[in-house]
Amino acid sequence: MTPAMETISYLRRGRKLRASGTIITTDQKTRMTKVKPSREDWGIVWLDEQEITAGKEKPPMRPREKRDAPAEKTKPKRQRAPKPEPLPRWKQLVADVRTMEIDHVPDGWPAVRMGTLSALADELEAAHAKLAEFLPISNDKG
Repeated sequence: MTPAMETISYLRRGRKLRASGTIITTDQKTRMTKVKPSREDWGIVWLDEQEITAGKEKPPMRPREKRDAPAEKTKPKRQRAPKPEPLPRWKQLVADVRTMEIDHVPDGWPAVRMGTLSALADELEAAHAKLAEFLPISNDKG
């Protein structure tokens, strides 16, 4: 039997954390102890001897987990993908002229003769193809 007004720690069934409180009284008939928890927002609880005994036992020691390797303080820089090489100038000009061909009506507004511009693009492509026959120029890099 525990005396009244003693501070104890206890572990309720189904709980993992211990709590503490002050013993108010002990009922001999039921062998239950009436305890006022230390936290103000908790109400009175009735505990049996097993819960009081479980609160006296220290929880098992758990050693700290050591890391095998020290944590890196700086993250490795992410390697960016290399930028693609820009198109050769003649391919850019052909693409610009072809874009105008799509956006305009032949012999219409704005005053651009699309037939002339298309022919210009065709001639530029043909000249590049002839030049590539005689010089070691790849078609991709121009």
